[in-house]
Amino acid sequence: MRQVLLAVSLAASAAAPVGAHKAESLRLSPADRDGAVLIDSARLPDSYHVYIARIEPDGSLAGFWQVYVAGSVRITPNGVVPSTEKKLSAVRMRPGRYVFTRVLQNLHWQACMWAGTLTFEVRPGVASYIGEVDPRPVLDGMVAHATAEGLTRSPYSGGVHQFRERFPPLRAIGPTAERVSELDRDRARLFRALSAPVVAQTAAPLEFASYQASGRLCR
Repeated sequence: MRQVLLAVSLAASAAAPVGAHKAESLRLSPADRDGAVLIDSARLPDSYHVYIARIEPDGSLAGFWQVYVAGSVRITPNGVVPSTEKKLSAVRMRPGRYVFTRVLQNLHWQACMWAGTLTFEVRPGVASYIGEVDPRPVLDGMVAHATAEGLTRSPYSGGVHQFRERFPPLRAIGPTAERVSELDRDRARLFRALSAPVVAQTAAPLEFASYQASGRLCR
């Protein structure tokens, strides 16, 4: 069920975002106090970042992580076509509830996900797979807004431009039982030191009434 929060106070941490590790470098055992999240991301022609924050018990945000996906295309006899690859990212985290806050494209445009984002839980001693996080509707929306507002110069001379408009919600595809089984079965091949089980974790939708009501979600 989609939650609608009319007003919250989110105090953001000033710390720089921590990058997601390459999946193969994840170290986690069933006895660890930390947990981890596993995320599939589509490789698109343009690079993008998706940012994550932890929701504290008092509703504030703390600790920022980023999942970076480099742009990628395929060269075929018929020309350049979009890549069909996916990137598997792994982030070791403290147990708790987390939220995707914003999407950054090409280091120029940034969308705050107040109108539709995803939350997920991290549990100790397990690697939670939440499926493929699909930002394509958000990225397409930023291109449309940037074109309409004349922000298509590269690099954009004003730095990163943050859009406050309503964008399509960030969505998660899966997790499917087949992919969870594949990740759990192939732990020894995919990860250097992952003995913790891989489990499915469904990301829940979350939305705010407005950009202003989202507090410090993207500020």
